[in-house]
Amino acid sequence: MGRLNTALAVDVSAVVPLPGEHVMRGRLISPATPSESIVWCCLPGGGCSAGYFDLVVDDDDTTYSMAAYLADAGYAVLVLDHLGCGASSRLADDFLLTPEIVADANQAAFSALLDQLRTGTLVPELAPLDSLRPIGLGHSMGAMLTIVQQARHGTYSAVVNLGSGGDGLPEYLRDPAWATADVSWVRASLPELARMQSAGPRPEGGRPVIFHTEDVPTAVLTAFRGQATKLLPSCGLATLIPGGTDAERGALSVPLFLGFGEHDLSDDVRATVGRYRSCRDITLVVLAGSGHCHNQSANRHQLWQRLLAWARTVPLGDAGVADVRGAATTEVGR
Repeated sequence: MGRLNTALAVDVSAVVPLPGEHVMRGRLISPATPSESIVWCCLPGGGCSAGYFDLVVDDDDTTYSMAAYLADAGYAVLVLDHLGCGASSRLADDFLLTPEIVADANQAAFSALLDQLRTGTLVPELAPLDSLRPIGLGHSMGAMLTIVQQARHGTYSAVVNLGSGGDGLPEYLRDPAWATADVSWVRASLPELARMQSAGPRPEGGRPVIFHTEDVPTAVLTAFRGQATKLLPSCGLATLIPGGTDAERGALSVPLFLGFGEHDLSDDVRATVGRYRSCRDITLVVLAGSGHCHNQSANRHQLWQRLLAWARTVPLGDAGVADVRGAATTEVGR
């Protein structure tokens, strides 16, 4: 049997303090018999869906799919859409989806899925992975939310941050004063500030934002646009605030892989290492020729290869995955 690609749905309503039913959806992409104990838990960036990690270009489901690459290397991969994005359930007021609420929902969903992988009850094709070690992997806003989740819950044995520098993009803020305001006030005010940020055109005059370099083929750009979804406004604003999640970054203690493009959004990617003051095992990789969206870069396989080598050699920490059985219900389907 070849690679599995199975739809997932997890009801996280019990941990979301907002009215309605809240269901996160995504995919399990895995070999039929995983040869490694690591499970990758992937979250996309702002404006992207789970398809960012499993991009299909011209009926080719491997060349630009990071998830397929990791699965073909022997790993199980879980990829989810954030609440309010992609295939996951929508909210009447998505400004209320703060980083804390979204991170708690992600925690509930991934914990339920990991528990079912351990017991062999997620999909019939997979035997129990009772000794699995989860690695949280996020891109851009998804990396920021993975970090917030890890700081709040200790879900993962290691964390991969692809493209989230933490220095923000203050030149794109509606009010420049937010960049120097008290961070605790900004975080508490995110829904209100995000409504202001969204009112009218984006401020001009900021440095160029390079998501893709000019050598990315048109077909790849078309596929990328096809997986795009809406941006969560409050979480997106949090990524623009300099040092907005430094408290969570400073709390991380498990091994950390930092991956950036040569033309990424951060001014000084090396300076970001200092934000992780509790972490004693940090790997930094800067991918030559890449913009912010590394998985469409011509050199993407270099990043993926480095990531695999790191995962196979790094001493993984102990994950504290919360027991959320009873708080989340999972359904799977082809």
